[in-house]
Amino acid sequence: MLVFLTGLEGVPRMYYDAAAIDGAGPWRRFRHVTLPLLNPVIVFSVVIGAISYLQTFGQVLSMTNGEPLNSTRTIVLHVYALAFQRFQMGSAAAATVILFVMILALTLLQFKLVRRKVEY
Repeated sequence: MLVFLTGLEGVPRMYYDAAAIDGAGPWRRFRHVTLPLLNPVIVFSVVIGAISYLQTFGQVLSMTNGEPLNSTRTIVLHVYALAFQRFQMGSAAAATVILFVMILALTLLQFKLVRRKVEY
């Protein structure tokens, strides 16, 4: 919420005034002024949330240990189970590389989406 609040405070008031003068209602001001100018904040929040989901380990291990029927098992918990419960270090290393590639792809997607310049 703090990131979104900071992003909203960064939107210049003159754009809202200009949209109101042009006759735009609240929905049009949100859709055509606020949302495009918050695009970097939205992309940042989505990518950070996805990366933190991919790295979730402690909460799942302490609360459910991936059960019932592995329904709460994450990739990091799977790597942990491979390495330290089954002692399959090669498979755990391969799963870690796959996790790295997933996070890298997500980060590159973020750079591609944020590359669009927003001028105030």
